[in-house]
Amino acid sequence: MPKDPYLVKDNVPQLSVQINFRHVSFAYEGDNQVLHDINLYIEPNQRIAIIGESGSGKRNCY
Repeated sequence: MPKDPYLVKDNVPQLSVQINFRHVSFAYEGDNQVLHDINLYIEPNQRIAIIGESGSGKRNCY
């Protein structure tokens, strides 16, 4: 089974950082807004899951 490129940790230094998205919005061409005014705060070493229907904008958070 091939490795998921988002989960590979080979030779990657571990950092202790906070991630903070404030008032983030995203729209595809043609004004199809999929994210609107998103706020997200992730503590160092915290794991989260972003879930939703296909086309709901999850991948845009990477």
